[in-house]
Amino acid sequence: MIDGVLDVFYRIVLDDNAPASARVSAGREILDRAEGRPRQTVEATVKDERQSKYGEIARKIRLEQLELLPKSGTDEL
Repeated sequence: MIDGVLDVFYRIVLDDNAPASARVSAGREILDRAEGRPRQTVEATVKDERQSKYGEIARKIRLEQLELLPKSGTDEL
């Protein structure tokens, strides 16, 4: 079945009467199947929790759980 689909794409690429957009799309489909799609990059913004007003509280809680800090009362938070 894939061979049949690739044959159709190939015929579209070679068809001088086909619209240019169809020829480009068919060529892209052939390349995607033969070479794999190009890698996509993702941009992300990561906020350092230590910079937020709750970051210090979260850090203290984690340290207390690891018993690296003596337990503090809730009034110090």
